[in-house]
Amino acid sequence: MGHKSIAMKGRLFLAVAVAVLLLISCKKDDVIIVPQPAMDYTDLHDSIVRYSQPPLLFDFDGDGFSDLKFGVVLVGDGSAGHDKRQFRVSSGIHSKLAVNSSEQVPIMNRGDLIPLANFSGYEWWLVSSVLMVERVENTGGQIWWQGHWQGAIKKYLPFQMIRNNQRFNGWVELTVDVPGEKIVLHRLAMCKEPEKEIKAG
Repeated sequence: MGHKSIAMKGRLFLAVAVAVLLLISCKKDDVIIVPQPAMDYTDLHDSIVRYSQPPLLFDFDGDGFSDLKFGVVLVGDGSAGHDKRQFRVSSGIHSKLAVNSSEQVPIMNRGDLIPLANFSGYEWWLVSSVLMVERVENTGGQIWWQGHWQGAIKKYLPFQMIRNNQRFNGWVELTVDVPGEKIVLHRLAMCKEPEKEIKAG
């Protein structure tokens, strides 16, 4: 009786082990790895966007018009007694920025999905100019900074190009350096394949 009981326990253990192995192998087979689309990467060599220098322009389709522009605009507000140095990003007639109702562009982290359609309160807009961050100085010489991108370090700005009525997603990796009063552009990437969602970074 004891030998039979041990034999039955052994068979039961073997059956359970086989079932577990089959379950694990089935789960592994169910995992589908989706390859990322091919990308074009550009090292921007930490290019600087700062006040009193020309804007940085990117013409992706070679039509002579900028598709992305990073620059600083001086805006005087006489009624408030403020001068503002506005760090702005602009899109062109064949490029889009994702903009929300507060006139902000999203700050993305590495691995965040960049959708083709509107997302999370952001809508893709052609010919946009959006404030990222600004330096404000009053008549008394006091200086402060404000803006959605203040303090962003190696974050990702999504953009979209339109070619032959097809969308190509891309991103720019950048840092907002408030003490240095500049934006630093690190890298840029754009999908080689149309109508593909991509991940930042």
